[in-house]
Amino acid sequence: MNDGAKLFLLKNGKHVASIYMEDELKPGTEELKNYIQENNLNVALISGDNKEKTEIAGRKLGFKNVFYSLLP
Repeated sequence: MNDGAKLFLLKNGKHVASIYMEDELKPGTEELKNYIQENNLNVALISGDNKEKTEIAGRKLGFKNVFYSLLP
């Protein structure tokens, strides 16, 4: 649980609950990752998401090149 957002709920200044949220990769992503690695392809992850989310996804996918906060 290192790649998500941790939210803390406080009541009167005291911690009462924690919530952890993480984006999931879509089905088929693991197969794509394996195909890319097996075929020694040089690919990049290009996303409109912020730096942190894009770098997390890039790590999960094994991408060395990630570009974030881009517009179509």
